[in-house]
Amino acid sequence: MKGTPTSAASPISQEALDSLLITAAGNPRGEAQDENGLTQTVYELLARGADVNAVTPNGSTALMLAAENGHTEIVSALLSCDEINVKAVTPDGFTALMLSSELGHTENVTELLDRGADVNAESSDGYTALILASRCGHTENVTELLNRGADVNAVTSNGDTALMIAAKNGRTETALALLSRDEIDVNAVTPRGYTALIIAAQYGLTEIVSDLLSHDGINVNARASNGYTALMIAAQNGHTETVLALFKTLSKTTDEEVRRHVAQAVIVIARTTAGKKVFATEETKTA
Repeated sequence: MKGTPTSAASPISQEALDSLLITAAGNPRGEAQDENGLTQTVYELLARGADVNAVTPNGSTALMLAAENGHTEIVSALLSCDEINVKAVTPDGFTALMLSSELGHTENVTELLDRGADVNAESSDGYTALILASRCGHTENVTELLNRGADVNAVTSNGDTALMIAAKNGRTETALALLSRDEIDVNAVTPRGYTALIIAAQYGLTEIVSDLLSHDGINVNARASNGYTALMIAAQNGHTETVLALFKTLSKTTDEEVRRHVAQAVIVIARTTAGKKVFATEETKTA
């Protein structure tokens, strides 16, 4: 199926055909009474000459709408057209692949990549398909994107990596998938000097903190631009379990720099109300 017009003249205008195609592709799954029927409608409209790359007033194509709504069969129908522009972008720089990745539609992600979608395309604010999938915790999509060449160290305009965003949103499984990549920069920093470890510690995400601490090369002494380390920030925010996890790791080292860091951290965070509460717990006293 190439999506080329038939020889018979269509009584419907080009604009009407394009509008019908976009409507069929953009039908939300909850409102679609018959997915097969919609797919057949898409095939028929393409055969009658509908422009597969027609856009809505806000710049979305039928492919983007179908991908966003998880219409796997409609995505396949649209991708069967030789003329399809799989790399089309919205005014904000979003592609069909980004939308599928963000919303967890793995079959669509795979098919779009097979058809030549740009795995490292960036939106206007620097988000890639990988970063979007990581933010939402779609680990299967994350793995597929990484296997297809996604840049694990890509950063948004705010300086966040996929790992940082996964950590910030508590996506433990996704963080592990990212950490499994040899090329990951586990110590990447934002403009404010925050690493993934500092971010996870700030939010008290102990499981992610532990996973990061077990990664070779992690810099547990990294400091944000305010001079605070992960340990200091965790205690400052009253995250006792996170502080304990950091203490357990730090206490095993004979590195004098690390020991000085711990001593300094105790002094700094003991001055805060939350820090005092942390150090008042029996677990922390015996760490």
